[in-house]
Amino acid sequence: MWISSQAVQRAVAAMVSSLRPEITENELWSLLHQSVIAQNGEYIETRLLTAGERTNPWFQECGDHEIQQTDLVALDTDVVGPFGYYTDFSRTFYGNVS
Repeated sequence: MWISSQAVQRAVAAMVSSLRPEITENELWSLLHQSVIAQNGEYIETRLLTAGERTNPWFQECGDHEIQQTDLVALDTDVVGPFGYYTDFSRTFYGNVS
């Protein structure tokens, strides 16, 4: 469980370090997914990452919305990580992180 949790935390950190205005939700999510798979994660069940007005109502999957500097960015990881352990946590970030 610890290895899976650490992999997801590293993946989220990699994603957040690439957060910049005008990146799309899909592009940002792909960075999380790529990092999870590169760390021997198995798969991600959903693509719950939205920004700006799309964060409400919750439970929408990411799309081609371009993230703006003033947007909140919300995600829910839903990762089946290394060794099949499910790691699920939610975070919200401000669009001008980088």
